[in-house]
Amino acid sequence: MSMKDKNYIKKISFILLLFSFSLLAQNSEVYSIPSERKGKLFFKIGSEYRLTPAYLVPGSSINNQLGFYTNVDILHNGMALSYGVEYFLSKSLSFSVVNSLRYKPFLYPFRTIESNFGAEKAEATLLLGFHGYLDYHIPLFKESELFLRLGISTYNGGSEFVIKQTVFNSDGEPEFASSGDASFKNTGYNFALGYSKNRIKLLAGVYTSEGGTFFTSSFNIFTPYIKLDYVLGKL
Repeated sequence: MSMKDKNYIKKISFILLLFSFSLLAQNSEVYSIPSERKGKLFFKIGSEYRLTPAYLVPGSSINNQLGFYTNVDILHNGMALSYGVEYFLSKSLSFSVVNSLRYKPFLYPFRTIESNFGAEKAEATLLLGFHGYLDYHIPLFKESELFLRLGISTYNGGSEFVIKQTVFNSDGEPEFASSGDASFKNTGYNFALGYSKNRIKLLAGVYTSEGGTFFTSSFNIFTPYIKLDYVLGKL
């Protein structure tokens, strides 16, 4: 395929994408009219920023099985993009299913560096999240609302890797080594308070996740976040 043909395909794809968005945008004003949105499905996109997580480790010790191989703070904070659908069970209550995407360093490069001193860049990957939640909308002013969010989220999908462990004898000599699959994938709750006007939703909330993945003790990691959603239109 020639470069001219590739550019032509890109242009056609871009035109089709704009056309699809224009179809989605038709009758999108329904989203702002509570009495008309029951039983309707909407498509939305979003961007969020996750702040550095807060946690208190009882007896604070890294889990040598997993947490030793990553930076817990970096793994949880930073930008994320999302897309998903929102279905209104009633004029005030909606249920959303959303996927989030993040490109983050997730694994320290535990490979031999052939010198006395050196450094290597941590490996990064596309981290996936899945979020299911309920929003309860409270009318505020014309075409604007407050809403409360409660849901369940998964984090760090796609962070699978192979881990190797070596067992040493009393003399400090290796006896045998074993390897297996590991992952930083985690699950927790999603709480938020937000404000919406027309098709724009602005919210602040917190994700919780299980700290036992990274540390020897099991406890919650709290990751605050701010998020902006835009409803493209009705499906």
